[in-house]
Amino acid sequence: MAKIKINLNKEYKEQIKLYLNLSKSLNAKVKKLFRKTARQAEKEYLKYEDMYYFFLEDFSNDFYKILSSHYRTVITATSNRLIKQRETKQEDKIDVIVASYIQQEAATKVTQVTETTKQSIRKSIRKGIADGESIPTISKDIRQNNAFKPYRATMIARTETHSAMNYGRFEMSKQMGFKNPVKKWISARDVRTRDWHKQMNTKKAIAIDEKFEVYTPISGGGSIPKYMDYTGDMNGGALNVINCRCMTLTYDMEDEVIGATPQPDSPVVPVEDIPEVVAERNATSLLNPIKGSAIVVTKNKKELQADVKLNSTQGFTNSDEYKQYLPDQYGGRFKDGEYYFNDWNERELTEINILLEEANQLAVKHKLPKLRRTSSVGKRKANASMGDGGLSINKDLIKGEGSKYTLIKGAEDNENYIVTKQSDYQIGNTRLGGTTQAFGKRQGIKSNREIPFSSAYYLLKGRRIKGLSKAEKLDLSLDMKRITIYHEMGHHIHQQTRIAGTLNNIEDELNTVFNKAVRKDNKIIRQDGVSKLYPTGYSSYNSKEWFAENFALYNMGFKNKISKDWIDFYENTVLKNLWLLKNKFWWACFCNDFTTSYYHSFLNFY
Repeated sequence: MAKIKINLNKEYKEQIKLYLNLSKSLNAKVKKLFRKTARQAEKEYLKYEDMYYFFLEDFSNDFYKILSSHYRTVITATSNRLIKQRETKQEDKIDVIVASYIQQEAATKVTQVTETTKQSIRKSIRKGIADGESIPTISKDIRQNNAFKPYRATMIARTETHSAMNYGRFEMSKQMGFKNPVKKWISARDVRTRDWHKQMNTKKAIAIDEKFEVYTPISGGGSIPKYMDYTGDMNGGALNVINCRCMTLTYDMEDEVIGATPQPDSPVVPVEDIPEVVAERNATSLLNPIKGSAIVVTKNKKELQADVKLNSTQGFTNSDEYKQYLPDQYGGRFKDGEYYFNDWNERELTEINILLEEANQLAVKHKLPKLRRTSSVGKRKANASMGDGGLSINKDLIKGEGSKYTLIKGAEDNENYIVTKQSDYQIGNTRLGGTTQAFGKRQGIKSNREIPFSSAYYLLKGRRIKGLSKAEKLDLSLDMKRITIYHEMGHHIHQQTRIAGTLNNIEDELNTVFNKAVRKDNKIIRQDGVSKLYPTGYSSYNSKEWFAENFALYNMGFKNKISKDWIDFYENTVLKNLWLLKNKFWWACFCNDFTTSYYHSFLNFY
């Protein structure tokens, strides 16, 4: 590809111009949707003298359509500009990039905005009731809620346009056929620019596959590195993304690069009185889960405990219903001390909230209610357990910043130790040992292949245990916790679902599939001496653990380690037949038109 001349200052100005034009379009659409939704919310409270959030279904659907269409427009415009600049033909790549971004971001952004809107309305209602206001007054307060203010629409429009633009340029540049592709961070450096983003201007261009290392302030002082593929990358957290105007410039090292980046005394865009709003949560999703090193603690302990409460009772309208329908056999009665995680620090609470958000996303993906209870438990053999929509988490799973989950027993004194074989290793309460015989109740299942005990093993294989950077330790630690929570959500799915068109719990079908697979695998073992059914020893305990272990590996990106029998069952039976919930309360909801609508409104795409 022929080299071109690139003026840094000019290029930034051109990209900013495109950004402002595109964000203006989205801003108008979001403001219109906010006005419509505000009126719907006001009418609902006036009608029912309570809030059931029926209108948020329409809001979620409309917002998803608006965002998806906007992402397509932005990425197409950005990619075409780059294609024209390079005088090449790569238009056929655009649709793939667009589809990937929509899949990664659209649903997650919709759920985040919807949930924040709901909580803001709830605060208005609680305040109005506490102040003794009338129904009409509370209804008016709902319509005028901050969730529907123009500044919020502007913030969303700018942030989403910015992220999509830079993603599109980043991904298209990787398709261009550069000999030596590089990228450079360019910021406005005016009075609104974050100080740590100004510093990025001084850094040299890096290879396009490398990550920008952005040192970001944290609560209590100091900073930690955030690793971002491009400006606006959600892995940078809210402090690096919300209302950011920095741009990623991609080019070939052979190009002639001239011009200076914008200077502080010469604002590139007009300064507007738009508040710098920090997102309520660290952005995370199933397709692009946040890394441990990317976590920023943005709230105090009390606020984080409130988020735990919110994330823990999504399967019910309020804590009173939660208390009413929590059976004794699933963890006992409600305990405030457990529920609020009183002895957990801000970092630990931030981590658990991130994992709970992903757990609830998994529930919605499988058309199930979100978690109805989360409790902190003391030391026990299990890191976590699941029952009837209630998730119990061992304190030792989350507490600390990775030391228990990056240091393997038996490897402490070997600085170069790499996990390459399955021996008797243990991290925290997670046993990782391997054996030629599958662990569990199905004794006598022998194989020439060593089988690790836990799915967490696959996160460690091939890793150098000592000598890891702090960022690597934090990433590994969070993933160790994540795979445990995903395992428990696997149990949630088989516990709560039924076969479409029947009253049969899906576990009945699971047992049938598992027993059939065991018989087939035993024949393979006798013939070849190698089991192909169990990714871990723990998965051999029974059909339920087989399902949960495979589910965790599937959603953590280890699909190649999973039994084909499980994949066939999951993709062709579970995903296509999710229909009904096991719990009698939820079954009653489906038998009532009003409560059915109520249930669906509660899911809110989240």
